Amino acid sequence: RDAKSRSLLASPNLILWTVPKNMSWCVSQRARVSVQNVSQRDSRTIDLLLHSDGMALYVVLTTAFDEGRFRQNTFCMSTNETKNVSFVSNKPIKMSLGAFRSSLRIQHLGDIFAVQQTTQMELTV
Repeated sequence: RDAKSRSLLASPNLILWTVPKNMSWCVSQRARVSVQNVSQRDSRTIDLLLHSDGMALYVVLTTAFDEGRFRQNTFCMSTNETKNVSFVSNKPIKMSLGAFRSSLRIQHLGDIFAVQQTTQMELTV
């Protein structure tokens, strides 16, 4: 507990109980994280509504639009969770929402393991 406010302190960080390579469920039950909605809040902010159909660890968002950042990046999503994430630009955004959405790349730990597993199978054949 915090000494001044007496409130309970808890870390939002996920601590894994094993190394990621031992988490075979990341590939076997690979989550699909999708964009449910894209909207422009103002000239410098685009809001995304994401949905995950399974547990997705270390979700990372990237875009071809390099003049800004995602307010929250590298996070976890539970099964059937929706999450609001904002992209904040350094300059007024001139790209259409469709172009922004098509340039958006969403990856998570399960995607990385799936690529590694495919590569290992190709090497052994």
